[in-house]
Amino acid sequence: MPQTYKQRYDRYKKEVDAAVGRPLGKWGQFKAFFAPNSLSTVRKQAIDNARNAKRAAVTREDQANRLYQTHNIIGRTQAPGQRPTIYYRTSSGTFGHITQEHGIANNIGREPARKDPRYNFGNTGPHGVLEERIGNRVVHTSRNPFMPAVTEGDRRALQQAHRDFPDIKDRY
Repeated sequence: MPQTYKQRYDRYKKEVDAAVGRPLGKWGQFKAFFAPNSLSTVRKQAIDNARNAKRAAVTREDQANRLYQTHNIIGRTQAPGQRPTIYYRTSSGTFGHITQEHGIANNIGREPARKDPRYNFGNTGPHGVLEERIGNRVVHTSRNPFMPAVTEGDRRALQQAHRDFPDIKDRY
């Protein structure tokens, strides 16, 4: 059975009251008790927005948790003497990578998980380095060529990255 707006309001009260600019008054509470879907259009919209924002945040986090697992490692790029950048892709097409070492501190960490049916990659960049593309647009150029993880042993050797970097980096 779907929740009433009153039930959803009770769940997202703090966010809704902040968006509307005031809490639900005594008369509104009285009306909502007897007619749980009788809230104002503005308050219903604020409830829907709060609910959608919560769902989107959970979905992004769940998507990243499903992506960054050992069995989704497809390969790495690595400069001599540096920790590798590990690339992940699921069978459904979600992709991302974890940079473990970089001269620019903001580049270190997990990328948010993304999904696009036009995603492709290859060592097509300058001097044969990895380029990730969405359609014809380059979205990431690596500093080094891509080396695939062919065996389960290769994947296990690279799995420490998603343990060492559990959070999505601030800068995308």
